[in-house]
Amino acid sequence: MKKIIMFFAMFLATVFIADAQLLVGASLEVDYGSEKEKTGNTSKDIQSTFGISLNPKIGFYLNDQSAVGIAAGVGIANMKQPGSSSDKDVKGSELSWELAPFFRYSIIDVKSLALLLESSVGIAGASYKYKSGAQTLDGTSVFHLGVSVLPVLSYSLTGNLNIEASCDILRVGFLHSTRTTKKGEVYVSEERQVRSVRSEDLEETTSKFGLGVNGETTPVNIGILYKF
Repeated sequence: MKKIIMFFAMFLATVFIADAQLLVGASLEVDYGSEKEKTGNTSKDIQSTFGISLNPKIGFYLNDQSAVGIAAGVGIANMKQPGSSSDKDVKGSELSWELAPFFRYSIIDVKSLALLLESSVGIAGASYKYKSGAQTLDGTSVFHLGVSVLPVLSYSLTGNLNIEASCDILRVGFLHSTRTTKKGEVYVSEERQVRSVRSEDLEETTSKFGLGVNGETTPVNIGILYKF
C-alpha cells in the first residue's frame, strides 16, 4: 500500500512540474576590497581582497505570482596582507559555497517592473588556505545556517527574459554561524584577516537576527532569469 501511495504521489508531482513554467537563472558576483590604516599623514595597507562567485538557480512557477526552487553558489577569493620589513607578505585563498531552497512571491507588478519577496532556508560555508614564503597552512573553516527574506527587483526585457537586482543590506533574517580552527591552523577573522596560528582547537558560534544578515556573499547581486 505504501508503495502505491508513493508512486501515486510521485506521478502527481511529475505531472504538476511538467505542466508548470520552468525558470532558470544565474548571477555573477565580484567582490573587491582594500583596507588601509592611517596614522597621522601615513597610510598603510592592511589587506586587499578580490573574489568572484557564480550563483545559479532553478525552479518552477506555482502560478503567475509565486515560484519555488533551489539556488546554489560557489566562489573563490584571493587575499593579500603586506608583511613588515622583516616578514613576507601573507597570501590567502578562500573557497565558498551555498545551497538554499527558496519561495518567491510577486507583491507589485507594474508593466515590465516587479517587486518580489524571496524567502529561503539555506546553508553555506567557506574554507581558507594561507601562504607565507614557502609555508602553506589551512585556515579557519566556516559554516552558516540561515533563514531570510529578501526583496528582489525584476525587470522584464522580453516575455521570457528578466534582469533582477537585490541588495543584502535589505535582507531580513536569522543567521547561525560556526567558525572552527584546529590546532596548527591559521585563525582567520570575520574580515578574512590572518590573526595567528592556533596552539589549540577553537570553535566559535554566533547568532544574528535583523536587517542585513547574510553569510559569505557580496552586498549587491545582479543576475538574469529565463522563463521556459
